[in-house]
Amino acid sequence: MAPRRISAAFHEGFRDLLPSLSRDVAESGRETVQVIVWLVGLSTALLGLVVTNHVSLNGLSSTGRSLTSLLFVGVAVLGVLQRMVFHVYDGNFRGLVLRLQSHLAGLTSDIDPLIPLQDSWDRSAIIRQLRRGFNLECEYLDQYDVPIDKCREIYSNHYGNIMSSEAQALHDFGELLAAFAGNQKGTGRDFLGLDTKGDTHLEDLRARGVSVKRWGRASYILFLACCICFVVGLAMVGLSIVCGDTHSAA
Repeated sequence: MAPRRISAAFHEGFRDLLPSLSRDVAESGRETVQVIVWLVGLSTALLGLVVTNHVSLNGLSSTGRSLTSLLFVGVAVLGVLQRMVFHVYDGNFRGLVLRLQSHLAGLTSDIDPLIPLQDSWDRSAIIRQLRRGFNLECEYLDQYDVPIDKCREIYSNHYGNIMSSEAQALHDFGELLAAFAGNQKGTGRDFLGLDTKGDTHLEDLRARGVSVKRWGRASYILFLACCICFVVGLAMVGLSIVCGDTHSAA
């Protein structure tokens, strides 16, 4: 049994962590929805109080009431914008996690890739590779002293057939995924990143990560702004009530 590599442990650990990370983000989104709903509902009620009940809020000047009304309107507007932005963020995040899982699945798979024909292989090496890569028992090549060129041709034919079959299977699978995603016909290989070289297949993943980061930051800023507007507006209403009671007592 081959020794376990540290890189494989990291890959598998992060792969297993992704589902719980997705659940945590979903749970955080539900909590954010509840907070926003409460803030918008309370701000709407307080806005009605500010607009209709001038007597109870006589501690506020006309400018103060206008500013307070504007703050509560801002809570409602920011709350709606936050939900829209978070919805986009959540969709992008789910797509990013899906693509990351597909990459990690490839890194952590136990599939042994086929080895192309090597110039240094002799007849014994070819027989060994035919058994390991194609599950073929070809000892007859050695028993009948088949020429090395013929052995190489046999291996090349098997290798070419398998690779052609795999390429067609991956093409069909890519087209299926591309159709599911609404992409145009013929984009299956590009959808799977099969026609890219080097690190270019990570550029789409990196771009999605940057997009998720920006939408998440925008959602967080809107959430904070919504909370701040509500707290300031609530403080002004409370201060007005206290000042009004003090004036009445005096």
